[in-house]
Amino acid sequence: MKSKAKYIIIVGVVLFQSLVAYPLITMAEENDSKSVNIETTLEPKEVESTTSETEMEASTKEVVEEKTSQKSIITNNLTQEKSVLQAGETYESTFPDAALATVIAKAATGSEDITQEVSQTDLNKITSLTATSKGIVDLTGINLLSKLAYLSMSGNQISDISALNGLANLSNLNVSSNQITSFNLNANSNLPMLNTVDIRSNDLNNINVQDQSKLRTIKCDTGSSSELTEVMLKNLPTLIAASNSSNPVADDIAFSSTPGLSKVILENLPSTSSSVQLDRCVIEELVINNLPKVSIVTINNNKITTLEGLEDLAALTSLNAGNNELTEIENMHTFPSLQTLNLSSNDLTNMVMNQATAEKFPLLRTMDIRSNNLIKIDIQNQSKLATIICDTGSSSELIEVTLKNLPELIAASNGSNQVKDDIAFLSTPGLSKVILENLPSTSSSVQLDRCVIEELVINNLPKVSIVTINNNKITTLEGLEDLAALTSLNAGNNELTEIESMHAFPKLQTLTLISNKLTSIILNQATANGTPNLTSIDSRSNDLTKIDIQDQPKLTKIICDTGSSAELTELTLRNLPELIAASNGSNAVSDDIAFSATPGLSKVTLENLLATNVTIQLDHCVIEELVINNVPQVAFIYINNNKITTLEGLGNLTAVTNLNAENNELTELENIPAFPKLKTLTVNNNHISVLPTSLKTKNPVLTTLSATNQTITLKQKVIVSDLVLDNEVKNFGQTTTAKSISNNGTYQNNQVTWLFEDVQGVNAVDYQFSEPIQEATIQGTFSGKVTQPIKVSTVPVITADTEMTYPKNATISEAAFFKDISASVTDDAILTSDFESVVDFVKAGTYEVTLNAMNEDGVEAVSVTVLVHIAKSPAPVITADKEITYTQSTEVSTTEFLVAIHATTNDGSPIESDLDTTVNWSKVGDYTITLSATNEDGVEAIPVKVAVHIVEPPAPTISNVIFDVDGVQTTESHEVGELVSEPLTPTKEGYTFIGWYDEKTGGNKWDFTTDKMPGYNITLYAQFSKDTNKGEDGDGGKASVASSMEVTPSGQSQSENSKNSSNIKLPATGDDNATVLLVGLGLLMLGLFIRLTQKKHTK
Repeated sequence: MKSKAKYIIIVGVVLFQSLVAYPLITMAEENDSKSVNIETTLEPKEVESTTSETEMEASTKEVVEEKTSQKSIITNNLTQEKSVLQAGETYESTFPDAALATVIAKAATGSEDITQEVSQTDLNKITSLTATSKGIVDLTGINLLSKLAYLSMSGNQISDISALNGLANLSNLNVSSNQITSFNLNANSNLPMLNTVDIRSNDLNNINVQDQSKLRTIKCDTGSSSELTEVMLKNLPTLIAASNSSNPVADDIAFSSTPGLSKVILENLPSTSSSVQLDRCVIEELVINNLPKVSIVTINNNKITTLEGLEDLAALTSLNAGNNELTEIENMHTFPSLQTLNLSSNDLTNMVMNQATAEKFPLLRTMDIRSNNLIKIDIQNQSKLATIICDTGSSSELIEVTLKNLPELIAASNGSNQVKDDIAFLSTPGLSKVILENLPSTSSSVQLDRCVIEELVINNLPKVSIVTINNNKITTLEGLEDLAALTSLNAGNNELTEIESMHAFPKLQTLTLISNKLTSIILNQATANGTPNLTSIDSRSNDLTKIDIQDQPKLTKIICDTGSSAELTELTLRNLPELIAASNGSNAVSDDIAFSATPGLSKVTLENLLATNVTIQLDHCVIEELVINNVPQVAFIYINNNKITTLEGLGNLTAVTNLNAENNELTELENIPAFPKLKTLTVNNNHISVLPTSLKTKNPVLTTLSATNQTITLKQKVIVSDLVLDNEVKNFGQTTTAKSISNNGTYQNNQVTWLFEDVQGVNAVDYQFSEPIQEATIQGTFSGKVTQPIKVSTVPVITADTEMTYPKNATISEAAFFKDISASVTDDAILTSDFESVVDFVKAGTYEVTLNAMNEDGVEAVSVTVLVHIAKSPAPVITADKEITYTQSTEVSTTEFLVAIHATTNDGSPIESDLDTTVNWSKVGDYTITLSATNEDGVEAIPVKVAVHIVEPPAPTISNVIFDVDGVQTTESHEVGELVSEPLTPTKEGYTFIGWYDEKTGGNKWDFTTDKMPGYNITLYAQFSKDTNKGEDGDGGKASVASSMEVTPSGQSQSENSKNSSNIKLPATGDDNATVLLVGLGLLMLGLFIRLTQKKHTK
């Protein structure tokens, strides 16, 4: 009971504290019996009444104090409302504002007399009340018009509308053009039927309308004339419009251009169905939540820093948030219907949209992010995104762009021409990385020129036809891939070093690679498979040293550097059936293939160029290796002023009519191919000495041949006498006539002769020739000069001794040989010989060595022969012992004998002896053996005598062996060097015999099969290993052979052994004391038992 009482007390205290904490609004009864109804509103106002001022101040103070503690109600105001009319009241006393009283009296009674008595019946007749511009200030008492549905109070001086609270039938309210600064409606306003509110032309700075279930339209000031700073519209289920618009349906919620508007909260407005327009304000705090029918939100030109307050806008299709202060969009909520997003002119630095963003905006099609400080754009996986508008050009700060997996994207640019320039970031000064991947709808061009791009990927844009990436820092084109519709690629002014890594572009026609760092252009069969439709390639302003273009079936034009600015050394154009021009582009049509005046060009191959149809200009280069083959339409070939040595590389040039090969290094025309239409051949200033008759047969229509000023320089001749030179200059089979012969030379019988004395002090002689072409159908001149370089010299003379002798096996160099024979040569000639290859110092004999010499002019001396004798080796010297002794019947071989007597020769010559024929090994005696030796040169040594003594063998030596078995010994005698017989194996109880050893413990085990008796006595000890499962510890470790058994060596009888050994009897086992002990113990136990029994009986 005590606990229950305690519990009841605690509950009571809690309830009491709750009641104290919750203020109650009470009714104060006035002296004149008029009741004052205290209602809560959203704005404070002074309490007005007809009661005395002193009483009202006290009442107001009490209410305000109570209100201050009331924290659950939103900034409510207090006002006095008349809820019940008292008898005798007049309009003047009921409605303090005389102007209002007059209007109501008129409406209720038809009379403006405000002193007449008022009745509730009359007031209930008023359903509509209009009081425009009546000077009304105070609305106190208007709540008594309980049937009022329409109220128009425009053009008055009203500042407080809290007196309207409780007008349960009021549906249309017009308080425009008053002095209201704060318009507040909430659930406590008790205006359940309110439908339309007009609060225009007030000095409003705050609108706070909440929980009005029927409210559909709010008309208020917006724009430059409005002083609004805050708008809150919340929980208005039927609201469709809030604006100053004459067409509220079109502009659902519109506060555009309201200069002071900084806070807007729009929540739970399910009927607002068109747009929210909050642009050009100063909004910093924004909430737009649960407006499920709104399709357009315009909030641009504010100070909004985040879009996190926008939520549950299920029908939103367009969001314009441009010109704000947004720094990120990651916190945006899901907008399932959003199609257009404008984020231009914010403070965004990164635009990152990924899979998570795609799930938020699954229908997003257009995005404008211009005029931000964007350095990175990374947009991926947006399934409906079609247009991206962003800053490009000099105003952009972009450094990285990634557009990836955007299946509907058709344009990404600054918006000036989105359709034509699908993806355009041209002239963006900091853009260094671009990744464009999987954009299947982008269908026109990609323009990324004039940036600083270093890393580039353009992959799977199957509809793009033009890619412009010139003027960047791109080093490779490997990142361009799967561009099935690409027809034009401009990659000029980059840092490309190769194009071999390019991927296949099946429709590519134009490739521009100008101003890169290419050193070679190589297009071959593999490239042809990748670019089968390539028609034009421009590679000017590179550091090209090599151009090798082959097997391009559609290529018609090649533009590249030629002339003094080119660094080309090698050119190959092969299997290009459509090629019509290859040059620097200045006149590509006229000069089909033109590389004139390219200073380093040394190798040219032109093959199978079926469409090239005018000229080939390769003049004024340094060409040494030239092939021009199967260019059937070319008529003119200019290869003059090069270093060409033969025209053999020209072939299948069926249309050539003019060939200019002058100023080259041609030495012959025999190998010139056939030119069926050649009319003019120019080979002036070459080195041609023969005009062959085949020229006419190979070139049947040749009519003009210019072969003047040939410079023919023959191989230098060294002369030591008169010079006679055959004239080998031929003119169509006829020897030309030598003219203007230098140094008094003479010409006779096709030979030019110079006397030796006429050419002293000169290094060359020459003659000239000049005559018409010796072919009737060909016009022209064959002239030139033949130069014979010469050097006057003398024949060197060799002197040396005629013979020289060396000992065998001597080591002599050629230089030492020359010195030994006093060899010398005149004219500082170089002396040589076959000394090292002819003379064999290992073999004695006589060898012929030939000396030769040649001076620096190549003049050889008359050879000289020297005889070299290699002497024989000296006789070998034999050394050996003087004598040696052998036992009778020993039988020693010659080789063993020579080793035994230490026989050797000083030079290693083999030693022979008569040992085998002289010594009788079975007969004791002394024998004399003769040793002899002959060296490889046949020189014999002085024989050496050795005495061999054969003596009788000595008597045998006997030694003893003692077998010891745990101290029991047996002795045997054996001849030294013979095997010892193994005795019987001893046994020992609890042990296993392991062998006989030369020590009692350890030592070496004796092997009876190999070990022989030494020349001294030995003892062998029997050693045992203890068995782990036999015997007892107390057996003493003694051998347990039967006591009567004698241990004898195996293989001997007992009688024989008795001669040399003592009998060994093993001791019997010791006395067993166990029985005595057991008996004593038994007796002791018996005594103890008897003793104990006696004591028991005694007791």
